[in-house]
Amino acid sequence: MNLSPGVRVGSYEIVAPLGAGGMGEVYRARDERLARDIALKILSGDLSESSDHLYRFEQEARAASALNHPNIITIYDIGRIDGLAYIAMELIEGRDVRSILAAAPLPLKQALRIAVKVADGLAVAHERGIVHRDLKPENLMVSRDGYVKILDFGLAKLVRPFTDKDSTMPHTTPGAVFGTVGYMSPEQAAGREIDFRSDQFALGVILYEMVTGRMPFIQPTAAETLASIIRDDPPPATNFNEKVPPELLRIVDRLLAKDPQERYASTRDLARDLREVRDRITNSSSPRYRSDGVLQQRGRRAVSVSVTIAVVVLILAAGAMIMRRGPSPAPPGSPVIAVTPFADRTGTEDGRAFADGFAEMIASRLDKSPAIAVVPAFDSSVAGRFRDPLELARNRGATMALGGAVQRGGGRVDVNYSLVDVANGVQIAGATFSESAENVFSMAERLSDSVLAALKATPVSPGSPGAPMEMASTSDESAYVEVVGLLQRSTDEKSVDRAVSALERLLGNSRDSALLNAQMARALLNKAQLTRRPGLIEQATIFAERAAEIDGSIPEVHVRLGHVRLAAGRHREAAASFERALQLEHDNPDAVLGMAATHEVMGRAANAESMYQKAIALRPHHANTFNRYAVFLFNSGRYEDAAANFQRFTELLPTPRGYSNLAATYLAIGRYDDAEIAAKKSIELEPNSDAHVNLGDVYFYTGRFKEASAALERSTVLAPASYQAWRALGDAYRWTAGLREKSVEPYEKAIATAREALAINPRDHAAHSTIAVSLARLGRLDAAAEASATALKIDPTSQSALYAAGVVAHSRGMNDVAVSWLERARQAGYPRHFIERDPDLEPLRDRLK
Repeated sequence: MNLSPGVRVGSYEIVAPLGAGGMGEVYRARDERLARDIALKILSGDLSESSDHLYRFEQEARAASALNHPNIITIYDIGRIDGLAYIAMELIEGRDVRSILAAAPLPLKQALRIAVKVADGLAVAHERGIVHRDLKPENLMVSRDGYVKILDFGLAKLVRPFTDKDSTMPHTTPGAVFGTVGYMSPEQAAGREIDFRSDQFALGVILYEMVTGRMPFIQPTAAETLASIIRDDPPPATNFNEKVPPELLRIVDRLLAKDPQERYASTRDLARDLREVRDRITNSSSPRYRSDGVLQQRGRRAVSVSVTIAVVVLILAAGAMIMRRGPSPAPPGSPVIAVTPFADRTGTEDGRAFADGFAEMIASRLDKSPAIAVVPAFDSSVAGRFRDPLELARNRGATMALGGAVQRGGGRVDVNYSLVDVANGVQIAGATFSESAENVFSMAERLSDSVLAALKATPVSPGSPGAPMEMASTSDESAYVEVVGLLQRSTDEKSVDRAVSALERLLGNSRDSALLNAQMARALLNKAQLTRRPGLIEQATIFAERAAEIDGSIPEVHVRLGHVRLAAGRHREAAASFERALQLEHDNPDAVLGMAATHEVMGRAANAESMYQKAIALRPHHANTFNRYAVFLFNSGRYEDAAANFQRFTELLPTPRGYSNLAATYLAIGRYDDAEIAAKKSIELEPNSDAHVNLGDVYFYTGRFKEASAALERSTVLAPASYQAWRALGDAYRWTAGLREKSVEPYEKAIATAREALAINPRDHAAHSTIAVSLARLGRLDAAAEASATALKIDPTSQSALYAAGVVAHSRGMNDVAVSWLERARQAGYPRHFIERDPDLEPLRDRLK
């Protein structure tokens, strides 16, 4: 059947043919309802005429359409009309892997990039109980933008299986062309029951073919090929491509195992292994990023400073409204309200997340009023450090405290709130609300309006221009509130994983919500920080860009895209995104802060400081803005100013991170006693690697090497991927009596973890500097000099790079050169007393004074 341009199939108008196969024909078509081009697959006649085939097709297509993943093609519609069965899907402009393979084997980097994306998509499908069954190069599309998409989920179930009763594979069977035969698993070829591991086998065949240019089981006929799949082991891929590394060879061999039990128990594990091989083989252009904004300070031997960059939490309220501040900060003398965590009356993890999310929604909606200033809601674990909510509010500079309690159960939600004057403890307002669990957003709107009415402030309008589409189902509202609460816990991997899973379900119902796509980008960035997996940054980018495409009128969507691009090292594009957000809302505080961070990484110190100060003026009660500005000052060598801002941060938000940062700053100033007190306070609140590194530095620079070793050992346990901690431990062992030989292992660990960071961000000069110093300590001086030169080339003004150059020169006996580099490091802000107290530099001490 050939459909001519202009022919209509339901609401779709045929534009041009795209191709044909055993399943039917594919056309470019125009969806007039949504004014977009789609791919329209018309099933072949024998499939369309079979009611059994059609029933199974529709069941499978419905299941596949529920998948929401950037590497799985989106199914828009299925149906039958005028004797035609069709499936409408996302149109991909690009080439399939079969045509890409036609020229030659793929470079390892490209092959692994495709394989990782396919494995990611399969993992999501397999976790939903959906098996592809007909994975082959023709069903893998690579778009012009480089995105990889899996096609035809579920359609393979229409194909009659090849069983032991068949002597040959009938070429007339839909989908059973010769090319498909070569990708069948042994159990599928033998007609046995199959599961997700059959898709793994097919991916193994495709990966083998991509790196060698040939199929592993190819024989003259289909029947012989099937027999080879069941019986034979393929030649090692290295027979045809000697560049295939051993770790990739092991993965391919495991995928092509005859027994499904010998393949991967989880396709998610397969994706992880492929990604690790890809990252070791290639230098990805994506930088190391922590979604909670944790940045390693760049100029010290090991002093550890971290910072949370304020990120936008896009909030649904009353029909998917989003957070928007007014055009300027509240006037002087306006009420300052601290939204304290709402109590959870259920005592469950889900209940706690829901209560946190509800409080965040209230804070975000109140934040839209120009008549008040709002101290945002925050992780309820912080509140546990205060016996009295009023103390918590007072500590953050608030004049009023808004708190409450949430009870959810039996399909209903009950919330009460109280607004209290911080000065005298008198309740100003309070109320109780009870609603169906399906009306959470409207409840949040009513509660917020009640608070504003008590303050005689104008209620916030119930809608926002350009707000994203409403939730497809009101039953999704409670799930979204939990997501908001879970994403407050950005350092808790379990909470982030739960948020990602919940967002996948929500996107299945509302895939065209800009809000949900932006929230998924945020969650994936958090996950990238926790796992150091660069592929997650790539996925986050897809969701962030999709959010901006869906609705580009929302400032917060551009802020989210800016943070993702900043994470990906696309600094100019990040700046453009933040600038676009500021065009839409000229004083958007999150865009201002994002622009400040972008100026900072681009070396525009004056512009960065101006924007940080503007962010503080816009949000004088937001602790993290002070923290971020303090880190900027710290990295600029302005330690006294940094200490003042870190002190303000700890006053507003007494977190482990704040006290650890304060300890690092006191160290840089040379206030060792104060640094020890602050580091121990951080550890007392919550054991963390940064504080242990800083405590170890206190001990190291005061000559207490054994104590330094103990503190730094604990640091590496808490953060085994921290190259700073490993190198500091090597230094401590090096100068602890009887432990010098033991220093080799942590130096090697420092080199390995720094290289892992460089696989994500090749321009991480601190990682190159760490490698240089560690290699110098190990006596591998030529390699150390090379790493040092790379760090200096990336940033010739970096304190860490200049210090590393001095250490390497000293190790090579070039003391005049070493003194020159170390003097330059001091001029760049490297603390003089660190150099003076470094036992390795003792021979240079007189020349450095």
